[in-house]
Amino acid sequence: MNKTQKTIYEIIYSIASIKNISELGSTVTYGLTNYVARFSLMNDYYFISKEAKKHISKIWSISPLTRSIKSVKNGFTYEHVIPSSFVTKEILKNPTRNNIKDILIKTDLIAIITQAENKDINLTSSMPENWKIGDSPWARYEDSNITILEEKIKMIGVAKR
Repeated sequence: MNKTQKTIYEIIYSIASIKNISELGSTVTYGLTNYVARFSLMNDYYFISKEAKKHISKIWSISPLTRSIKSVKNGFTYEHVIPSSFVTKEILKNPTRNNIKDILIKTDLIAIITQAENKDINLTSSMPENWKIGDSPWARYEDSNITILEEKIKMIGVAKR
């Protein structure tokens, strides 16, 4: 967890620990989900698909890669391996400091994928049925036959969501 992520974690904890926050619905939890998303987006390293690496290498320096250049026009995006909405729901089940930190660390994965992969992939805002934290985080990618490389790409700049 880097310095920015530590600050975002404190914000997430502050929001999630508000008594009965989940009863207020999406109007309030939407903001929490955005912070959960930013937590992972501010990781210093992202995973990358085989196709995205080929695509990006033709246009930019692959490492470091600037967080703000993802776009439909540029042909790639940054995908939360475990959807932020799923992570938020898990956090709200037990919003203690240690549980939130544990969940954020275990789900702190971003994958760089091409726009074509993003359209073809079976990436919904939920994980497969009966999936739980601790299972393979790559389940949605495996189901969609997307090859994620083991190497990580150094990221710099401000997160774009």
